[in-house]
Amino acid sequence: YENMEYVKGRHPDWEISLKICQAGALVEELRRGGVDLIFTVGEVLRDETDLKTRTLLELPQMILYSRLSPLAQKSNLTPGDFAGETFLFVPDAVLTTEMIHRQVKSMEKRYGFAMKTRLLTNTDELSLELELGQGVALMDYWSRYKNNSALRCLAIDLAIDVVLAWKKENANPALPRFAQDTADFFRRQVLD
Repeated sequence: YENMEYVKGRHPDWEISLKICQAGALVEELRRGGVDLIFTVGEVLRDETDLKTRTLLELPQMILYSRLSPLAQKSNLTPGDFAGETFLFVPDAVLTTEMIHRQVKSMEKRYGFAMKTRLLTNTDELSLELELGQGVALMDYWSRYKNNSALRCLAIDLAIDVVLAWKKENANPALPRFAQDTADFFRRQVLD
């Protein structure tokens, strides 16, 4: 949100509003013209040929788990401590099971254990399962779930891209300017 304030300060005549939803819903909203551009993470736009994208930064990922979990009592946790846990995912039209599979393989390669996974149908189910300790989740560091007091998080050494996208056919000159200002903002944040 700090980025929005930065861009508004540079372009006070621009109207900027935010909308938060699942990746699939965001892409559909963009295609429908309900929003002009979107931020998303990971490879969700990998095969989208009608969109112009710009990678802004790499964001650390984290493992979210219940404060009720026995792991919450352990000090000096490592990703390997989660080897016996079930990792929960919510696929949709954009975050496909194929993308989840690639993410799982990356995690397995990095940390040397085979992940048990379970696919859920929606984010409400994910929240409940996490809070009750019925599994853990791999999320980006900006996830709103990390602010849930019923959960704990462990930052891991595995990054995911933050991507800005808009429709290629949208010729509004403000969009590339917004992308550049946003990239500049994040570059400064990383350097500070």
